[in-house]
Amino acid sequence: MSKKKILVVDDEKIVLRASVKELEKAGYIVFTAINEDEALNIVRAEKPDLVFADLVMQGTNGVEVCKKVKKILPATIVMLISGYPGEIVKYLDEFIAAGGVETWLRKPLEADELTRAAGVLLGKKTISSDI
Repeated sequence: MSKKKILVVDDEKIVLRASVKELEKAGYIVFTAINEDEALNIVRAEKPDLVFADLVMQGTNGVEVCKKVKKILPATIVMLISGYPGEIVKYLDEFIAAGGVETWLRKPLEADELTRAAGVLLGKKTISSDI
């Protein structure tokens, strides 16, 4: 089975570094983007299976990233991450309407939280032997 590709979009470099370390350890191919333009270029070139998008970023937000990702790759799964639960409440309905998943992850993320979410979203109950 081919390795699944994951894109993490966040304007905090520390979050990106931690995400890469965690997800690569679990066997995923991981790409990162610090803004919307980088994210969309990666989506076009690499066709990720899953995108984790931060809700609050400079110049954009995770909802807008989701809308644009879904126009390029409708089958790609998009999930929000955020340290601002109040903002999630304001945007969650719009995010779901854009094709994003109904649940979200709250920062700071716990150890292995991205890996567990990726396993569920990509149809793996646990980290399997093919990873």
